[in-house]
Amino acid sequence: MSEETPIKYHLFISYSRKQGDWVRKLVTDLETKRGLVCFLDEWDLRPGAELRAAIRDAIVASRRVGIVISPDSMASQYVGLEKAMATLPDPAGRKRTLIPLYRVDCGSSLPRDIGILNYIDFRDDQRYEEKVEDLVLEVCDLPPKRRYDG
Repeated sequence: MSEETPIKYHLFISYSRKQGDWVRKLVTDLETKRGLVCFLDEWDLRPGAELRAAIRDAIVASRRVGIVISPDSMASQYVGLEKAMATLPDPAGRKRTLIPLYRVDCGSSLPRDIGILNYIDFRDDQRYEEKVEDLVLEVCDLPPKRRYDG
């Protein structure tokens, strides 16, 4: 009988360091304003940690994995590794473990396995708070908010 890893993080963030400032703002807002606990490599990886094992352990201990979509992240080997680790236990995506967080247009560099997933669109900074709310609802397994125009 296998022992399940307890959930320690609501959200593991996978990203390119080129989006680091934006990601730190997002994680700060999620933790300080929304009460979530996020795994962010630069804050949570311990000195001397073996990176692949520490990342795997953090992903397993996370409810969801948010992958920040940008050309840089789609070219990153670490983001690719994190995406593979997140999807390995649920290859059909039925648990919706992986949440694409669309930050920068990627054109044709968006891999098909990401492109087929519904995403949260963070490309418009004017709608940032609304999209943060969408992310919190998804991470907490709450129904999406209905927004009626007019």
